[in-house]
Amino acid sequence: MNRFTGVISLSMIFLSPLPSQVFLAGDSAGDAYKSIRDFGYDYEVPDCNHAVRHITFEWDDELRKPVFVFTLHRDKDNDRCISFDRQRCEIKTDAHSPQSMQGSKGETHSYRWKFKLDAGFQPSPNFCHIHQIKGDSGAPNTSAPLITITPRQGTPNKLEVIYAAQRGQTGGGRLKEVSLEPFLGVWVEAFERALYDEQGAYELEIRRVSDDSVLLSCRSDTLNLWRKGTRFNRPKYGIYRSLNSKTYLREESVRFADFSLAEGKEVSLPAQPTELTVSDASSGLVTIAWVDGSNNEDQFRIDRSIDGVTWKYHATASANAGSYTDTRLDGRRVYHYRVRSENTYGNSPYCQAVKAVLQKVNDSMK
Repeated sequence: MNRFTGVISLSMIFLSPLPSQVFLAGDSAGDAYKSIRDFGYDYEVPDCNHAVRHITFEWDDELRKPVFVFTLHRDKDNDRCISFDRQRCEIKTDAHSPQSMQGSKGETHSYRWKFKLDAGFQPSPNFCHIHQIKGDSGAPNTSAPLITITPRQGTPNKLEVIYAAQRGQTGGGRLKEVSLEPFLGVWVEAFERALYDEQGAYELEIRRVSDDSVLLSCRSDTLNLWRKGTRFNRPKYGIYRSLNSKTYLREESVRFADFSLAEGKEVSLPAQPTELTVSDASSGLVTIAWVDGSNNEDQFRIDRSIDGVTWKYHATASANAGSYTDTRLDGRRVYHYRVRSENTYGNSPYCQAVKAVLQKVNDSMK
């Protein structure tokens, strides 16, 4: 029996009172550390020993937006000058976060985020977590994370989703294990939902951003996701890795984008955008416009197609936006566009697609 109350499917719409949502995106003009704290998160970085910024913003040509870059230097970094057999560069919710960002007993929390492992990413045989769900720091029985997503060296290399059972209990181990290769060098997006209780539940789906194809899916309705003495559970994102097999490691950067968090057991997807039109189609750009039909989107996703059949991610527009101008044209005369709204829980249906026919094509664009 599904222990989540409400509708779980990421593809279905279930209207309900708006839950508490937080959306943290990159800001090319901002300070990454300040942005993290301004949105209720905190960071754990090895700046104490190696005085450089380990979390920065960088423009990403594929997502066409600024993203977070988390970097660890193999021979210079440690774990906050506390532990020297490991390295940590993470963001997290903590005791200073708003109550709605702390996962209390009996609550359901949903998380959504994008990440990109470098094409040459080097996992090791030891732990190398890029995401964890843990109990609050210092509480008993919380040294091990409840859930981790871990790239692991092997033949072939794997991406593992691991559940740690409470000490003295059975049932821990891999919830899912897949080849790491499809995750390398591409942006992917994780959708995660957890019921924090002794009779808890967990589900995770990871999709490739470019075409929305599912690369990993797992679910369990029989997990203990609450430890005695815990005040709250919290998500962590970044790189946390052992130095016990240093020869496997290198200086590593992992990119993250669009951290979205919501508290609440009901799924509340945003409404579909409507009335998509082409408002300009000059030789060097195309502007599309739509009507925003929802009040709970994090952003809009714009897809582009050459033939109106095969679609790929093209860009995003911020919440409450009503238009987007595409200046990344490649010399073709006809382009097709579609738009959907997105939030922590999932996506609206796409609006009806439109076709843009450029008035003329410059020789320089051919």
